[in-house]
Amino acid sequence: MERRPRVRLELLDQAWEVLTQAGGNVAALHRHLKAAGGEAPSLASLPRVVRRDLQAGRVLPDRAVVRREQDEQQTRQALADLALAGPSEAGAARRRAGHRALRRRRPGACRWGRAVRWRVW
Repeated sequence: MERRPRVRLELLDQAWEVLTQAGGNVAALHRHLKAAGGEAPSLASLPRVVRRDLQAGRVLPDRAVVRREQDEQQTRQALADLALAGPSEAGAARRRAGHRALRRRRPGACRWGRAVRWRVW
């Protein structure tokens, strides 16, 4: 009697992209798959699948690299919005782009690059 091969769970490239954006957090991937609808594998089997693929040679990109690429994409999109905006819309697009830039400032730095010092009286 010959054994039939077992059906193995495989993750699509889209799932690996979600896993990369979540910084390797398998629980976040599971939540995303459940929210997307359809059948999601159990939370117990997902880490096994990820571990098996990582041991087979699949590489999960560094979270900082992915975040930098997302920031660059947002910057390119903001510049494209400014270029496409008409004269009446340019002010609103500039305000939105400036608001995004202000939100991404480093903590402890003010708008002009000087360090913020707090005094306790």
